[in-house]
Amino acid sequence: MKLHPYYLLLPALATLALSSCLNPMMPGGGYSNYGGGYNNGFNTYSTLPRNYAGSAYYHQGRYYTGGQHQTGNYNYQGQRYTNRYAHNGQYYYGGQHQNYQGNR
Repeated sequence: MKLHPYYLLLPALATLALSSCLNPMMPGGGYSNYGGGYNNGFNTYSTLPRNYAGSAYYHQGRYYTGGQHQTGNYNYQGQRYTNRYAHNGQYYYGGQHQNYQGNR
């Protein structure tokens, strides 16, 4: 029995659709939470909540919190970076790290 390539495409598309869940009801924009409540665990925001206090890493239009900002010399896909962000088992390169006071 030969499987048509489209049968493999459907589960991949479903996985991608589920992996980018955003909750538009969250104040301050989209929100995704991994392992905790607000400001606890790994969180991903399209816009940080107005009263957010703590560090965040901005990368490709999203804010990541709950991870670890690391400095050093890194080589990723042929590019050199002096910092990266470890978040939920993945590394992000080329973003911006910033601390927020919570009264913006």
